[in-house]
Amino acid sequence: VTGPGRDALAAWLHKPIEPESLRHDLAVKIRGAAFDDPAALIDEVERHRQVHRDRLAHYLAGELRDFTGPEAPEPQDAGQELQHVVLRGGIAYERMTIAWLDDVLATLHRLEAAGPVA
Repeated sequence: VTGPGRDALAAWLHKPIEPESLRHDLAVKIRGAAFDDPAALIDEVERHRQVHRDRLAHYLAGELRDFTGPEAPEPQDAGQELQHVVLRGGIAYERMTIAWLDDVLATLHRLEAAGPVA
């Protein structure tokens, strides 16, 4: 990183940012399913769940390779520690999303068994 680049990075790092607001298109569809057939979303939710399971597996493999496995460097420098904490955030997000999608699927299956929406 050049001197001016380092200065720009430092300025950016010290500037506050707004917390992100998560807008999940799938959640909007799930809410809208109350006006149609909720069971029609089962395949789509299962597809999303598989994508998140695959991403979680990728993240966990990377964590093992780079941070927690026998080949991981010890001790970690500050850059590696920061990379790992970001990766752990991604892992936590994927786990939370999978748990939520499991809940969604259970709800959709329950509604499917209960019959059509009135």
